[in-house]
Amino acid sequence: MPAMSELRQDPLSGRWFVLAAERARRPEPFHRPARQWPASGDCPFCPGNEAMTTNEVLRYEDDAGNWQVRIVPNKYADMADPTGDTAEYGEPLCWRKPSAGFADVLIESRQHDVTFANHPPGQTTRIVQAIQERYQALRDIPGLAVIMPFRNYLQESGASLGHPHGQILASSHLPPVLELEAARFAAHGTCLGCDMADAEGDGPRVISEVGDYLILAPYASRSAFEILILPRRCAPDLTGIDPEPFAAALQDAYARLNRVLADPPTNMWIHGRPLNARTPFHWHAHLMPRLTVEGAWELGSGLAVNVVAPEQAAGALQAG
Repeated sequence: MPAMSELRQDPLSGRWFVLAAERARRPEPFHRPARQWPASGDCPFCPGNEAMTTNEVLRYEDDAGNWQVRIVPNKYADMADPTGDTAEYGEPLCWRKPSAGFADVLIESRQHDVTFANHPPGQTTRIVQAIQERYQALRDIPGLAVIMPFRNYLQESGASLGHPHGQILASSHLPPVLELEAARFAAHGTCLGCDMADAEGDGPRVISEVGDYLILAPYASRSAFEILILPRRCAPDLTGIDPEPFAAALQDAYARLNRVLADPPTNMWIHGRPLNARTPFHWHAHLMPRLTVEGAWELGSGLAVNVVAPEQAAGALQAG
């Protein structure tokens, strides 16, 4: 571990982050009490309240006809049709364009108070299958630039409801981070993701290996205890993969964070190749516990500060 602060570059995006492990000695605890919204009769995602959501675009049922996973359009996302006019317009220094695309909510379970780590294994596989099916349907719609499945857990991570759910956002605008990643892959020559998997091997940042998936503490972690799930098998996105091994890897990562950090608020997102790109890409997933608050330096400089070395985080999560 570094004895003093250092800058590390993320191989995937090229962005630089600060590692200041000594700052972890300050009196700011990482262990936080587990918390969740209580179940209530007016939760729109609970069974019996299906009429409180928008109409389903996808539904998986059990043999008795009870839904197990639902995907519905986000009731509060007002996005323009991506097949329409999405050109920029405005005046010098003040440009704008429609926010076009689709925003879906994936309701993961009939249970209100289950965490992702505690889903039955078959349920996590169904969740991944639902993501794959919806991803494929959205990919065929003209005008879209990116599809990003993601998940916010607990209020500190941006979640607005306690019932377990994720989201899938498809946008006509390519986000800067994915633009950077696509450029890095295009310039690398060989597959950057495959080279990363080979370089990490069984090194000090490997937390666990589930099937063909490396679960890593990224070399240039943006925040403490960040996790990167990197498939050894190269693919531009997750649509063609076997859902069961990835579901197991995702559940393993969540379970380790829960044990070591006492069920922390966590963001998860999946990066696949931008839809208009034809260059190599290696899909991957991130989990980021929300343990600290960004201050003025982080916000003003764009340099995130991580206070736990990834090698140290990996050791703790291995044991967890």
